Amino acid sequence: MNPAAFIRRIGTTADLMRATVTRGAAGGRVAGTPQLVKSDLEVSAQPASAITIEQYQRRGIAVTHRIYVAGDVGAQEGDTLAIGARRLVVRGIRNVAGMGHMWELDCAEVLS
Repeated sequence: MNPAAFIRRIGTTADLMRATVTRGAAGGRVAGTPQLVKSDLEVSAQPASAITIEQYQRRGIAVTHRIYVAGDVGAQEGDTLAIGARRLVVRGIRNVAGMGHMWELDCAEVLS
């Protein structure tokens, strides 16, 4: 089964958002309103494994979920995935097997 079919079978949809950065009155950087990068991405969200969580904790980074996507969706560290009412911040990106067919996005859920 190809990765896209696998994700469609067990997955859900998500929106990928990226925060804009503007200059404030004093010239400093100010986070702006997040802009939609891609919508209706087919994803599969899974809790992060204990090994993954430990590897990120060694670097002082919190991770709660691993998100699988078919193909390169253009995600960057710091982007936000909206899955329903849930918000997950991308902390790491990995091209599984280096073939570009499936990507893993390691994320931390943000409670609002």
